[in-house]
Amino acid sequence: MKKTVLLFCCASLISMGYIQAQSFLKENFNTVKAPDLPANWESIPEATWKTGNPDVIAPSFGRLYGLQIATTGYTSAVAIDGNQKTSDSAILATPSVNIPAGATTVSAFFDVCFMKRGKEALSFVASTDGGKKWETVSEVSPITATSLWERRKIDLSSYAGKNNVRFGLRYSNAKTNLVGTAIANFAILQGTDLILSTVSAGNNLYNGAFYAISGTNISIEGTVLNSGTDTITQYTVKYQQGANPAKSYSVTTTLRPNRPGTFKHDIPFNIAANNTYPIKVWVEAEGDLNNENDSADITLVGLSQFPQKRIVFEEATGAWCTWCPRGTVAMDEFAENNPGIVAQIAVHNGDAMVDADYDRFLNKYIKGYPSMVVDRNLVDDPSRLPSYYNQYKDMFGVADITLDDVTVDETNVSVKVSIKPVAEIKDAKLALVTTESNLSGEGKGWDQVNAYSGGRNGKMGGWEEHPSPVKGSKFHFVARDIAPSADGAASGLPATMTAGSSYEATITATLKQEWKKENLQYIVLLIGADGKILNSNFTDLPHLEAVLPDGTSITNIDAGINEAVLYPNPAKNTTYLAVNAQDATTATISITDIMGRSVSHPISSKLQAGKNVLTIPTQLLANGSYLVNLTTEKGNTVMKLQVAK
Repeated sequence: MKKTVLLFCCASLISMGYIQAQSFLKENFNTVKAPDLPANWESIPEATWKTGNPDVIAPSFGRLYGLQIATTGYTSAVAIDGNQKTSDSAILATPSVNIPAGATTVSAFFDVCFMKRGKEALSFVASTDGGKKWETVSEVSPITATSLWERRKIDLSSYAGKNNVRFGLRYSNAKTNLVGTAIANFAILQGTDLILSTVSAGNNLYNGAFYAISGTNISIEGTVLNSGTDTITQYTVKYQQGANPAKSYSVTTTLRPNRPGTFKHDIPFNIAANNTYPIKVWVEAEGDLNNENDSADITLVGLSQFPQKRIVFEEATGAWCTWCPRGTVAMDEFAENNPGIVAQIAVHNGDAMVDADYDRFLNKYIKGYPSMVVDRNLVDDPSRLPSYYNQYKDMFGVADITLDDVTVDETNVSVKVSIKPVAEIKDAKLALVTTESNLSGEGKGWDQVNAYSGGRNGKMGGWEEHPSPVKGSKFHFVARDIAPSADGAASGLPATMTAGSSYEATITATLKQEWKKENLQYIVLLIGADGKILNSNFTDLPHLEAVLPDGTSITNIDAGINEAVLYPNPAKNTTYLAVNAQDATTATISITDIMGRSVSHPISSKLQAGKNVLTIPTQLLANGSYLVNLTTEKGNTVMKLQVAK
């Protein structure tokens, strides 16, 4: 079970010296030919427990949960399938072990993937008569919801002074078809054993290497696991870049048995652009005489700059969805506060705006409505959109994407893109998303159901002031099409794109006549071989009209204004005034409360004939209702504005 660049789990346990640490049995299940068990290990009944790829041996994890348990560090394990008829009370038995009388802190350690479905059970057992009779030492708890593999410790101090003891794991499927379990990195030991579990050089990991900007220092950080029986109060982290002298620093801690710890250390190491640096990292603890499970090799690459990261938020929503106004508010508020910096796509389900193929695709990721899929990497509630933007905005974008040309005619759009990777990309795909904003309609599939009506579920950007369903509301960022498919296609890109080179591709899509072209946005997605979105780029977002039908969009021919729209409305820190003027003119904007008292300094602005967008700051206004006055030489236009922070 060789460690790779970033380790997500415990590495194999090694035999420990006999001064302060002692190993009585160790097995990582890596060195035998599948499906055989290691020498002197036994499956009772025969062939129920097997060694090999755990996804192959215990396929019910994939069938029932859609999980691949053969993850990094666990490509080989011993496992049992819960669908076998012989799985009820099936024991994986160790060789005989002699535990001396002085071994008062001896314990068994192992990594387990056990999810416990129904009456499924896993227990740690022991036999003092060679395997004829087995007694339960401890029940093995299932893994938590946040981890696929977890480390378990079983106290064996009661067996000190006993010879020829066999230990084991007994699995029961309660005589029905259940999931099964997998075990790796088994050891019986006492003393000190410190394992280096994970290590990184910054957060920008891609394709087996870490990336950093040239001229900057980096941090080595990682996690360790106390896989022994003694509490560790201090350990040393060492690192060596290439052939340079090794550096070290001490970590003072209280690391109890079977507990993880973390470390972080800034390295005074200036990297140069386009250079690659091998770094070895290892940990040392007093009494731990083995380093095989204590070290890892990582690779660091220097760049002159990172590609600009443009995050993609795909929202699962629908007019029928009673809680989906929450997603509408989150998406609109983010566009208000951060215009033009991310791709926002609303993928509708079960209403008049659905794109069936895109909807089916996104349903693979979500569990309910509304949901937000971030770069096809994680799923959460759309209300957390700002949090994920702050978390992802500085992440590694892998490649710069430039939209060289966007050609739109009556029935088609053609987008020519240039892609310049800063790291090698294999089997990349492209997809072109067409979204439409300011959509509205009447009747079934258009009226937005509203759980916030009447304020019974709290405030929600003005939706609490409207009935359920809301008739005449407008929809933004609506996914009209994704071409050539939701998971993309090569579109002329080579199977391998090398760092520093530039590649061109053209993507086309069909436009329907009823789509209003002035309300369309075109978004290009660069998708990796694993289906995650590496980066994106897009055309400008059209100006967004007010979502709620509250009379903020008006026409006033006498003032020389064809249309004036405040959006978003309600506003938080900023609202925008979209003005369609008949002629070039000068306008003055002032804000009063509903009693006509001025609450802001007037703003003077020159309007050109046609569309104009003016920014109106509202961060100093208290929550409430206001009147926005737009005055030109031809007259005055008054609009109602709601501020809700």
